[in-house]
Amino acid sequence: KTPLQLQLKGTVVGDDPSYSWAVIEDMTKRKQDLYKVGDVISGAKIIEIYRNRVILNRDGKEEILMVID
Repeated sequence: KTPLQLQLKGTVVGDDPSYSWAVIEDMTKRKQDLYKVGDVISGAKIIEIYRNRVILNRDGKEEILMVID
């Protein structure tokens, strides 16, 4: 889990990580955007995108952002 004020809305996962995308909402700004591996949001770098979850690296620690049902 992550303490960041982010909400994962959904993911599209391709065979190649460069074809994977995540729709993430920054709850502090109420803004949704598309992100891919390597992008940074709220100081956390996206390192992996899976179906229903994204792995972030923030300050050298891995955090998980999950889709909320």
